[in-house]
Amino acid sequence: MKVVQLLIVLVVAVVAVAGVGIYVTSNHGGNDNSHDSSKEVTEIVTNDPSRETAAGGGRLWILGNANMDDTLDEKDVEWIQKILDGKANEVVLDTKLSTWAVKARMADANNDGKISQADIDKVNSLRNSADSTTKQVLYYVDVDGAVNSMHYPAKTIVSTYEQNTKQLCTLNAMSKCIGVDEGSSKLAYTNEQFKDNFLISSSTRFDPEATTIMGANPDIIVTGTRQWYCNELEKALPAQRTNMDVVRISSWEDDNVLAGTLTLGFMIGSLEKAKEYVAWCDSILKTIEEKTSTLTGDQKVKVLVPRGQYDNWKVTFNGPRSGKFETSESAGAYNLIRENLTSTSTNVEVQESWVLGLGDKLDQIVSIVYGGFDNASFKGYTNKEYYDMTVDYYSALTSANGTQIHVLDNIVGQGTSYIVGVIYMAKWFYPTLFSEFNADALFQEYIDKFMPGFSFKVSEHSDVIAI
Repeated sequence: MKVVQLLIVLVVAVVAVAGVGIYVTSNHGGNDNSHDSSKEVTEIVTNDPSRETAAGGGRLWILGNANMDDTLDEKDVEWIQKILDGKANEVVLDTKLSTWAVKARMADANNDGKISQADIDKVNSLRNSADSTTKQVLYYVDVDGAVNSMHYPAKTIVSTYEQNTKQLCTLNAMSKCIGVDEGSSKLAYTNEQFKDNFLISSSTRFDPEATTIMGANPDIIVTGTRQWYCNELEKALPAQRTNMDVVRISSWEDDNVLAGTLTLGFMIGSLEKAKEYVAWCDSILKTIEEKTSTLTGDQKVKVLVPRGQYDNWKVTFNGPRSGKFETSESAGAYNLIRENLTSTSTNVEVQESWVLGLGDKLDQIVSIVYGGFDNASFKGYTNKEYYDMTVDYYSALTSANGTQIHVLDNIVGQGTSYIVGVIYMAKWFYPTLFSEFNADALFQEYIDKFMPGFSFKVSEHSDVIAI
């Protein structure tokens, strides 16, 4: 939701600071005191070699995270002051994720188009308001790379999609969730936790019923990309409101699940749990990166990740932004769909002849299935039955070339548990490199840490999830 801020300009003297491209607005006769609270920076400077440059690469997409690391702290205040003093470059987050993406000035905490003392005040206010009963506007970069806003802190939540719900489980924030979609309510790992929560819709996750949500009056409605989710709902909500913000966070899209989880964790007071989750994932991803970084292009496993169609055997593969594509490459593989992106959709349909033409270039196929933890029949097939169908179908296209075929349940193929899919894929792709990985044990550790209250025993059911 957009928040319009009125800015009363009390000062008019603008002094250009020669040589560094900063504009200073001052009511102190042009004095350039390093702690002059009237300084304002309007021009963006990101690569002045005479200034300090932040390492960047952080995943807390909150405006005010000026040095772009994984937390909002005193270092951000210091960085904003350095920008005002002409001693530090700004960090601009340009995700290029969609047509909605913008270049976000991370030091511009109040999103008014300039850097000033007001941004320092805003950062300090955000840092001290996690438990406040008074809300304030927080600006963040959303799943599409757009600057969005919500009223912080959020205490009550509605989740509109199972991946958002899984993300809330990861953050141990189920007690704040007062509503879930029908799909979430049926998941094995949420049945008990959400059994008393109302269903926000009996129809679709894409646009849940506005009247039901307005009746529940949550602080935030967590959803995903505006390409698909909750556009009609957002139009139906009152224009002037201080809650029911549609929060668009990456819970599965792209390779930004860690950023989405950290950012959501900050919004709802679960940042420490988010940091624990990110650290756990980072340790695994770092190990995989270190072991595969020396592989040449020829040595890298070449993979395709079909989207399980069940009742429609078109050759459809998971492409960029699908989550599953990113999972395969996080495991150290090269996904061959890069070479045949027939559309910009996350689901890329190709011709069988293209797959046949890959020959021995295609090393492995990991097809996505949807039986879930309970291996429920989906469109008439359990995961094992679908695995058999997958082998039968793709063997005609690949068996002459020795292509290995696996199936992986979507429950660990994308979303916050994607890291488990990364582990299984790494074991399949490079069994020697990752001989020390006990995939089932790591999966169990993930469940114990990040799926509280769920009693699933991987050792008894691992062949349901990864075959």
